[in-house]
Amino acid sequence: MHHTETVSGFAEIDLTGRSAVLCDLDGCLLSGNHVHDGARDFVRACGDRLWIVSNNSSDTSVTLAARLGGLG
Repeated sequence: MHHTETVSGFAEIDLTGRSAVLCDLDGCLLSGNHVHDGARDFVRACGDRLWIVSNNSSDTSVTLAARLGGLG
């Protein structure tokens, strides 16, 4: 069974029993160089279950890692 949900804030997300979490990067976790409220805690709570997806083709794994590292 696949479970898909849309939420308005990270606090609404119940990670119990989730083996994987897919999350869009731009607009969900970040907006430009702004990290959305709760995003860092959400990423920590997901751990290795989190798969970040993006349709931004201008980043490479190296530039994205540097960008995310700079944002903490």
